[in-house]
Amino acid sequence: MKKLIYSLIEIGLLAGLVFFQAPQKVVATGIGEGTWVLPGAAVSTKYSTVNVDEESLQAPTWVQRFSDGIKISEPTKICYSFRPGQFGWVPKFMQYKNDQWYSMASTLEYIWGIEGGLYACASPKTAGIFTLFGFFNGPKPVSNQQVGKLFTVNNWNMEVSEGSVGTITLTGINWNGYYPEAIKLEWGIKICDIESNCSYWDYGSLSINQSLYPHPQTLTRDFSANVLLTGPDGDGLCEFKPYVRLLDSGSNELDVVFMDTEYSADCIS
Repeated sequence: MKKLIYSLIEIGLLAGLVFFQAPQKVVATGIGEGTWVLPGAAVSTKYSTVNVDEESLQAPTWVQRFSDGIKISEPTKICYSFRPGQFGWVPKFMQYKNDQWYSMASTLEYIWGIEGGLYACASPKTAGIFTLFGFFNGPKPVSNQQVGKLFTVNNWNMEVSEGSVGTITLTGINWNGYYPEAIKLEWGIKICDIESNCSYWDYGSLSINQSLYPHPQTLTRDFSANVLLTGPDGDGLCEFKPYVRLLDSGSNELDVVFMDTEYSADCIS
């Protein structure tokens, strides 16, 4: 009798394993390089990732895209890894249908527990193509006390030979997912003359497309300055400082990081 009971228990456990449905998991590549998860999806649910680069151009201007699209064959809960949700970003799933984007209710969830990271989730009522967008609703830098904390450069290098500055290299330019209003990254040299009149010498810039840079970014840039240092002159008000800064659509400076070197107080010619 005991053997019979044990056998029935084993059969029950095996049956449970057969009918248990683990969440469908799709590792996406492309814009977000995140992970799609379909918690509770039926075995019959068919899904695939799709490119929505062109379609996303029709999305509302107040949102940024965080993922490629996912196409599902029937209604089921969809989730996408969304670490920016920890830093003031609000998820907004949208369905692409009849050449338009339709907003839907979206939530933030720890579907694997806190250790598994944060996910944005939605529960579509129909089959179709869905994409994760989002908008920033967190704190914005409001004082100079934050300068250099949200916007950083890991390393600077400046080649100087016989008093002439050559190539300046900036490694690890990182704005940590903040500054959603930034549209341009600019680098160059801040120059002040002997009378303390200052100007920015722009040596290069990068248009920041928020659909391409929604997440923390680390970039490397270099430029050839080709300027001659002459040493402090007069009352020592001359200034030479390489910089990198973020600008908004009105060319207003959102944040700036300067390179402090032993030549920072030198004049140029």
